[in-house]
Amino acid sequence: MSRDFLTPQQSNLLPLRGEGTIKQLSSHPKIKRKKEKLLGDTSRVITRFHLPEDTHRIPKIIQRVVDLPEAVAENLLEKIVLDFSERHKDIRYVFERHLDKVSDFVPQDIVLSETKKALIGAYFTMEYSIESAALFNCTASRSKPPG
Repeated sequence: MSRDFLTPQQSNLLPLRGEGTIKQLSSHPKIKRKKEKLLGDTSRVITRFHLPEDTHRIPKIIQRVVDLPEAVAENLLEKIVLDFSERHKDIRYVFERHLDKVSDFVPQDIVLSETKKALIGAYFTMEYSIESAALFNCTASRSKPPG
């Protein structure tokens, strides 16, 4: 029976693996909250170079920064640096490195201000929490391997 042909009432009826019958599955699973809370630690976040999967987007992103009025670019960069600098010691150096990685996409006939150079680097920077990735990685297992 294809799920495409089920009515909304029937869509909660799914065959369970290994069984020949159809059983009602709850659309509202029971959730039990724990007392413990997971709190993030911003001191344990790193920066990474972010390259869009579609590389044709890179020149478009750069052009958007180039087209910004200088005052707007300065305002954006100030906010970004203020936000990142508490977690990362030399964030402007990180932005510079990331700009270097996309420099082949920067139009050669344009002279960029230091602000726009840093802003382009910022647009190709992402923060990454290794511990968060490990915590929410569904392939990680706490169980011991057999044997």
